[in-house]
Amino acid sequence: MSRLVALAPELVLALTALALFAMMPGQGRRAPLIVTAAGGMAALAAALATLGVADEFLYTAYRVDAFSQAVKVVVLAGLVLASLVGGRAARPQPLAEDGFFLVVAALGLVAAASLADTLGLFLALEISSAAMVVLAGLGSLANGHRGWGRLLRTSLAPTALGALGLALLTGATGATRLADITAALTADAAQPAALAGATLVLAGLLVRWGAAPFYAWCPWLMRDPSPLVALFAASALWAGVGAVLVRLVLAFAPSGAPLALLLSAAAAAALGFGVACLTPRRDARCLLSYVSVVQAGLVVTALVVPGLSAGSAALAAVLVVAAAQSAVLLTLIGVGNEGPDLPAPDAGGPAPGPAAAGPYLVGLAALIALPGTAGFVVRRQLFLAPWREGWVVMALAGAAAGALLALLLLREILSVLGVGRPVSVAAPRPGRGALAVAWLLALLLVLAGLAHGPLDRGAAALARLIL
Repeated sequence: MSRLVALAPELVLALTALALFAMMPGQGRRAPLIVTAAGGMAALAAALATLGVADEFLYTAYRVDAFSQAVKVVVLAGLVLASLVGGRAARPQPLAEDGFFLVVAALGLVAAASLADTLGLFLALEISSAAMVVLAGLGSLANGHRGWGRLLRTSLAPTALGALGLALLTGATGATRLADITAALTADAAQPAALAGATLVLAGLLVRWGAAPFYAWCPWLMRDPSPLVALFAASALWAGVGAVLVRLVLAFAPSGAPLALLLSAAAAAALGFGVACLTPRRDARCLLSYVSVVQAGLVVTALVVPGLSAGSAALAAVLVVAAAQSAVLLTLIGVGNEGPDLPAPDAGGPAPGPAAAGPYLVGLAALIALPGTAGFVVRRQLFLAPWREGWVVMALAGAAAGALLALLLLREILSVLGVGRPVSVAAPRPGRGALAVAWLLALLLVLAGLAHGPLDRGAAALARLIL
């Protein structure tokens, strides 16, 4: 068997991007959407077929193993979901440019899952981030200087932090490979430049994961997001960047106290910022954006003391949150996808129709960790990880933020049930495909909550591969 078989997902995505590039500029035809969906499905099939393959390329800088391929499966499933469901819901039809940047963003995340070199990892994430910024702005024009502060915070700031941290880390350790950096941190963990570099690299990634992707739902252009962008951000981007973050945290664990302090501060900032911005809400999509920031803080809470239990809990939580977010968004793609500015904060948001209310409620229940859903199982594990290591304050802070999140989202759940709902802008009408996938995800969230053994064992196995 040729060694190139291990790189089949990347090769398929690269060929798909070239085909879409050749079709630019697009004319609103269905051909770009078909090419994007077909390329995503072929890459997904290749990732599934290579789950058991292990190989190294570029002098061990690019590593293919069960962890990387599992992350690629989740990312590519998000790509397929966005192109098949989100693309068909978009009005007008996505252009070749939309498909091209969507595939490039997925390719960056797929490469980041396998890169064991910090320089290459940084560049792959930058490519994915730049593609998402372009996707959020395609088809919309900025209104003067509106939103540039958000662009600086969510795109340029994490880039600057990551680049500075990478320079310090490389200069102090004399290495760019993750394994070599981990060994250097273990041998000389007191070196200030190395510790500062590792801290800044993680800080940039935390900002990019916790806040930046979700301005693709309520973009810095202050326009209503395309379902293509929203679904990709909710599933592929959340899961891909989250998995890379978990791997880097476990790799930089020898940094010791500075790493723990950084993660504690990051978790507190994400929890506080997300909860503070939940009210007043503009609509359900914008609400979900800030809920995702809170979810990032809850995941980081478990990683304050890196280890096998924390890593497995974080990986399981990343997967469950991505599934729950996708289930909720799939019920909301039938209205206002390419409309004008978002409604005012007091206008209320679109409510899902009767057929979509089920997965919508299950998704919200998983996000606030109601018993009987997978969200409850992973949330308990997130708090137990720091508690067992003596970080009682962090565990209690995460539990308090989770309880407050549940109280704030309870209003949304009651409104869907017909209790005290404000005047809706419009009732979304998702298509049959969107509803079918939403119900499937809701069913999986319930089943994983009732029988969570496979999810726990799979996450623990992936965490062992990182360690």
